[in-house]
Amino acid sequence: MPQHPMLPPAFAGTGPAWHTTPAVAYAGTRVGAAQLEPPAEGWLRPGPTSPYLAPWYDHLRLARLTVLERLGITATMDTPDLLAALAALPQADSLQRALLHTLHATGEDALAALAQPPTQPDQATLATWPSPKEPTWRPDLLAAATANARANLHRKLARTSRSGYYPLAVAGGHIVYATRTPHLTEITDTPTSDFRIGISPGHVHPVAVRPLHWYTARCAEGTNPAQLLKDTCPSW
Repeated sequence: MPQHPMLPPAFAGTGPAWHTTPAVAYAGTRVGAAQLEPPAEGWLRPGPTSPYLAPWYDHLRLARLTVLERLGITATMDTPDLLAALAALPQADSLQRALLHTLHATGEDALAALAQPPTQPDQATLATWPSPKEPTWRPDLLAAATANARANLHRKLARTSRSGYYPLAVAGGHIVYATRTPHLTEITDTPTSDFRIGISPGHVHPVAVRPLHWYTARCAEGTNPAQLLKDTCPSW
């Protein structure tokens, strides 16, 4: 699909892939529904139309907010107080931080882990995950979550670009922007920014600030700066 040269593609790859209805609808808004290829195959879930991952999502969200509250971070904090609390998080209780990291990893990796076969020689005799063999298992679960997240992120990137801010690098939910100040609010406070600072899913928070020469050096090495920050910054 056509797209701005300074924005990442809304969809990865060029061949067949699983996409959710919201992601396809977003593609229609970018190029026009008439230009979209018709679906080759579709999966319809019978019964209630509520999001099928909602119970899993709500459970993880509640657990995450509970641990953050134990660390003194709540969704009702003013932005300056929230940023100060997040900056002090590396020095907070180690046990609660470990639990927060576990929840973060579960949210990011659980669906992928369910679909993975054993990867190490000593795991060859282990039983595979039972979920993919159950009648309710959807082969597109991981792809569906990825498609929704990618379309939502691209929508936010496109709207924020109206203020002149374009991403320099993207890796998953990690985005590198060039700013005149080291403060994330320079972007989030612009009228057209679709990013909001917070602790709920979909909100953003600052994880690292690097000088521009660090970014150019990583690009010269052939390294994605956003991936490097994602791999080295502590998760929460």
